[in-house]
Amino acid sequence: MKNVGKCGKDGKPITMGKAMREAGYSESYSKNGSISKTASWNEQLEAALPDSLLLKVHKEGLEAKRTIHATEDGIISDLKEVDDFTVRAKYTDMGYKLKNRYEETINIKGKIGSLSDEELEGKISGILSGVIGAIAGTRKKKK
Repeated sequence: MKNVGKCGKDGKPITMGKAMREAGYSESYSKNGSISKTASWNEQLEAALPDSLLLKVHKEGLEAKRTIHATEDGIISDLKEVDDFTVRAKYTDMGYKLKNRYEETINIKGKIGSLSDEELEGKISGILSGVIGAIAGTRKKKK
């Protein structure tokens, strides 16, 4: 299992399934991925990728920088390190997801925004029924 992600003899990354088969797991067990739900998997994962390492790398990502350069006549004349807001945004988003800070709701605006969940489901159901009916009716006509 230590070989996951490393390159095999063919130069391709070793998949989780292949590593599991090489470690003696059955073909079916290696395909369904249920190993990630076991205590032994979580222990190995924590040993290989401890929270302290993830926290360190995450903090580095939140402080990401990049180097920009100025050229003059095709020659680099100046280098400057600046904040990399694109990378920082990705790490910030990941942090919010890890801390479950995003709401699991959808805000709907406009005329349908004032409908109850039941009314909205009824409207969606009606639209889908109409579309399905139209598709079914079109197919019948072609026969």
